[in-house]
Amino acid sequence: MEVSKFAVGVVLIFSVVGALGKSIEKIQIEEQSRIYEDVFRYYHRLVAPVRAHPHNTEATAPVTVDLRLVIQKILDVNTQIGSVTARIWLFQSWTDHRLVFNSSSGIKMLHTAPSLLWVPDIALYNGELRVDEPVRNAIVYPSGYVYHSPVYVATTTCEKFERFFPHDRLTCSFNFGSWAMDASYIDFTSQNRTLLEFHHEHPEWKVTDEAPVRRSQKYECCPEEYVDITYVVHLDREPSFIMSTMSIPVMLISLTLVFTFALPPASREKMTLAVGILISLAVYNSMLLKVTTSVTALSSVVLFAIVMDLLLLAETALVYNVYYRITRTRHIPEWIRTVFIDMLSRPLCLTKPSMRKYDGVLKFSHSEGDGKMGDVEQLENTTELQDFGEEWRFVARVIDRFFFWLFVLVFSIGMACILAPTS
Repeated sequence: MEVSKFAVGVVLIFSVVGALGKSIEKIQIEEQSRIYEDVFRYYHRLVAPVRAHPHNTEATAPVTVDLRLVIQKILDVNTQIGSVTARIWLFQSWTDHRLVFNSSSGIKMLHTAPSLLWVPDIALYNGELRVDEPVRNAIVYPSGYVYHSPVYVATTTCEKFERFFPHDRLTCSFNFGSWAMDASYIDFTSQNRTLLEFHHEHPEWKVTDEAPVRRSQKYECCPEEYVDITYVVHLDREPSFIMSTMSIPVMLISLTLVFTFALPPASREKMTLAVGILISLAVYNSMLLKVTTSVTALSSVVLFAIVMDLLLLAETALVYNVYYRITRTRHIPEWIRTVFIDMLSRPLCLTKPSMRKYDGVLKFSHSEGDGKMGDVEQLENTTELQDFGEEWRFVARVIDRFFFWLFVLVFSIGMACILAPTS
């Protein structure tokens, strides 16, 4: 009997609590409905909440909008045209005196669709701004303070600094302001807070920010002043991937040009190696054009190496031409003996071969009966022919050694000028 009484009491208590809860919820709903009706009865969302100026009775005080930009994620970086696309949170807050309501009933805030409120007509002056997610509700506090945080996808322009690619930098600015309302209707402020509080790190670019800058200026179209706020971010490329796939291979291939002189003049693989290096440099040059359109140190290195490779091919052709000459068809002029054998051989650390003077006896045979020409020139002593062929080959080695040191000098000076830091 006592147990049944206890159970009945518990049921009664829960019934009373449930009824009270429902009544409280009903009161809350009714109170919110009443506040909405009172606040929005004469509210017009197209009218800015300007008030009388406290120091000038003939002017109005603009509504002050506090902006805070947060870059949530970098979506795309286009180095070809110099632009960046990012998902941003644009926190906006202002005070609308027409939205003041009594909070004595326990209602501390109202969640309202932005379409019902006056919201600043914020535009991105130097880019494109589009809504990324469904519009979130704004929060209205009893004092009329409104807090709104839409999510946008913003594409803006950037200034490129690509001289020392892949250690390049993009400086991007987000310039926000009212599109139609001048400084007499709307003013902007921004707290000096970081833009990267909720930022997701990008695998290729490191992002840093600067303090926002507020400006008030006039434009040619209109006599009124307009207020805007500019947020600046810097994107520094992480160079490890580009260094391992492009920079280091290009430098090693360029240095290979010097080592082609290690092949002897008689080796025809020197020409093959130079052509292979030229093809490799052309491939890397086409890859660079897909990454950057500016003149960078790396692209200058590739172009310089291509020019030096072409000069190397010309030098190799000259050496081949001299190396395979023989005195039967090309006599060695005295000035060549003087310059290349007597004068340049010692400074270039080459030992002159022992060669005999040319004193061979020529034979001519001519057959007029059958109309055929016989041997025009025959050397009686073939060892002397080999001696003079060795003389031409020595001249070719001197030319090759001379161009080697000239190539090293020009190559070193050119690389130093290209890679030297500039102010």
